[in-house]
Amino acid sequence: MGVRFAIATLALLAPIVASADPFDFEIAAPDEPMRGAVITLDWVHEVASRDQHVSLVGGGAVPATRRDGKLIFVVPHIDAGQRIAGRVVPLPYPDDFERITVESGEGTFSATVRAGDELLTRYWHKPEERKPYLWPLNTVGEVGVTRDWPMGERVKTIDHEHHQSVWTAYGHVNGADYWEYNERTGWQVSESVGWGSEDALGWIAADNVWVDANREPVVWESREYRFYAGDPERRMGDVDVTLPAEYGPVHFADTKEGGLLALRMHDELRERDLYIADLTARLEGASDQRLRLQRELSFVRNRAHETE
Repeated sequence: MGVRFAIATLALLAPIVASADPFDFEIAAPDEPMRGAVITLDWVHEVASRDQHVSLVGGGAVPATRRDGKLIFVVPHIDAGQRIAGRVVPLPYPDDFERITVESGEGTFSATVRAGDELLTRYWHKPEERKPYLWPLNTVGEVGVTRDWPMGERVKTIDHEHHQSVWTAYGHVNGADYWEYNERTGWQVSESVGWGSEDALGWIAADNVWVDANREPVVWESREYRFYAGDPERRMGDVDVTLPAEYGPVHFADTKEGGLLALRMHDELRERDLYIADLTARLEGASDQRLRLQRELSFVRNRAHETE
């Protein structure tokens, strides 16, 4: 099972060469090679919402979208030191790019993201749930890469029911817990959700209020998932999370329980079985570390038995 969903690093590259034609640009060359480089430029010029592309110097054209004063496009590959220049032109959508579409999902409280004709993911924000999440998260061929349980059917494990596919949470915010389920657990209440898609990308933008166990507001959150058009054999996206202190001081206490982008991998993708096999092989040839390896192997096997 090949995992082809990649989390992109957003490249904020400012234009460095002025041009008499406002639709021409040149940007800084990267120090390292980049695959699937997301380029975001400040862009004040009006462009149509559809069939706009960046024609690259040296050949090739990629879909582009102007949104919130930015021009956004994805360059499939950039070599280290490569000069990136081009211009915005109207062109038909390229055959070798897979378009992203975002639309209303199944039921009132979801949005659906598709890559071409395939389901990529759904965003759920049900009021009875403690937090919003993405589920399923699929790679090419609609193969799931995150665990279905507890939203769907169990494959192997049923541990950590707060692990809901792909989510954002933290374990100790002004004393409230948004990670595990206990007496301190609060809610991420969905205030608004919007979505859209154009040539270069699709997006889901949500505003949430994190409230404590007594339903008192603790912190405001703005979250945006972006999913990029591109190679049909590779899925790419990113997430932007902002947590302004709208309701007073906010203290994120020291804890390992948290993630702005947390994922629970599909049971078939976990490496525990491979880890046990590796420990067993190392134990056979060990001498001075034999006791430590025996304890580690026993611990891993016990944890595997508890969660299956």
